Amino acid sequence: MLSTDILGYVSQIASKGYTRQQPNEVIKHLHNLSVFERDCLANWYSTEANDYPQTKQYFELLDYLRLLTLEYIERYLLVKAS
Repeated sequence: MLSTDILGYVSQIASKGYTRQQPNEVIKHLHNLSVFERDCLANWYSTEANDYPQTKQYFELLDYLRLLTLEYIERYLLVKAS
């Protein structure tokens, strides 16, 4: 679910340069999608992630992509909307 939402925003931005949703709504949603604030992932990451390095890297990259998307929307889309 996390990857679908995050990659959906990335896809919209890559193809159109903006999101269909209002920038403020997307920003709020992306803040709520923090990978490591989910109890099950945070617990797994702190205890077993080293046993699954590629899965660990996937979640790290997914959260990094979320942060990059968030930064892009905050810097560029909100400026245009203002």
